[in-house]
Amino acid sequence: KQARSTTSSFNLYKMSTVNLKDVQSVQSGMKYRGDTSIRRELRNQTPQSLDDELSKREAQQKEARKKLTIYQHPIHVLSLFMSVLSEYTLALCSKCMSEPLIMIVVIPITFIFTMQWLIAPLLQVPIPLIQHCYVYVEWILWWLVLGILSSIGLGTGMHSGLLFLFPWIAEVCMAAATCHSLEFDTFGEHQFVCDEKHVEAQSTVTFWGLFAKVYWPSFLWAAGTAIGEIPPYAVTLAARRAGKHDEFSDIQQDIGKNSKSWFNRMKLWMITFLEKYGFCAVLAFAAWPNMAFDMAGIACGHFEMPFWTFFGATFIGKACIKINLQIMFFITMFNEKTLNKCIDYVENLGFPSISDAATEFFENQRHLILNDEKQTNKQTPVFKVIWMVIIAIFVCMFIASTISVFAQQKQKEIDDKENERW
Repeated sequence: KQARSTTSSFNLYKMSTVNLKDVQSVQSGMKYRGDTSIRRELRNQTPQSLDDELSKREAQQKEARKKLTIYQHPIHVLSLFMSVLSEYTLALCSKCMSEPLIMIVVIPITFIFTMQWLIAPLLQVPIPLIQHCYVYVEWILWWLVLGILSSIGLGTGMHSGLLFLFPWIAEVCMAAATCHSLEFDTFGEHQFVCDEKHVEAQSTVTFWGLFAKVYWPSFLWAAGTAIGEIPPYAVTLAARRAGKHDEFSDIQQDIGKNSKSWFNRMKLWMITFLEKYGFCAVLAFAAWPNMAFDMAGIACGHFEMPFWTFFGATFIGKACIKINLQIMFFITMFNEKTLNKCIDYVENLGFPSISDAATEFFENQRHLILNDEKQTNKQTPVFKVIWMVIIAIFVCMFIASTISVFAQQKQKEIDDKENERW
């Protein structure tokens, strides 16, 4: 009897304890589920330890994103890129539809391309006015898009100046030296063919004449490079205003880890200079070939610099100052006497095959400019083949790098959402 009474008393005490916990859990708005080990660990963790755990988690995700390239994970990267591409396309279409000024530009261009590509082939009748407008619109968009590709993509630019613009300036200089006049087209069906030829003693070619000949394509390309600097600025500005982690924070962490490095000290100086001088600092950084200008755009977005202050300084620096200096430099460098000296120097260094290939290429181009089909070598020169291969390699690397960068950005968005839920 005593044993039974003791057991019943223990059961009554156990039931009363559980009921007391149930009452306390109801009063606190929480369900009592027992004292598991996981909850005990979470209860023992402080906010500081949770922040440390989140930092470790973000660092691991960042390292994993660095390995997320099209070479290592092609299927996953392509799926992320297609997702980003669809989102950007829809956002761009909605933006264009909502902006009357953009529609004023887009509608005529769309009409010209539709008439040239669809209507004219169906009618099987060329439309002279449409063809004339199409050639000019295509030429303008070609240089503008090349400029954008040169600086867009957060450091993955295609270097289209080196691959397209500067060789084109060389062709213009060569055509002027061959024709001894500036009366030739630089685009279209009859580009770089002499319409008027003089002897060397009566040459009408001048330095400023060449400058004017190459100015507008160069200006369009430079304007495109200024437009291409907008995405890093806009992405960082949006993240800053939303209170989210941005690229500038990563730059600060990298500088803090290795503050003695000369490159990180240069970054720190650039950031301080931008924060202090604003418009003038952006103008100074944009007015010369600055490979680190992406960081300037990111810093300006983090400091919430007004858009027209940032873009105005960038446009003036790139399209009004830097490109003019580059034109003058390349016109001087691609002068006929300068090129001959360079070829002789290469030959004297002990590379006669390279010198011969360059001479053959220039001579072939000279005959093409003079429209002399008899003297033109029908085979493609080795020098030109090598250059075409180099261009193809750079373009492929640019495409692969761009796809990887956008896929990493999309993965970062996914990781941030997971961290918020965590």
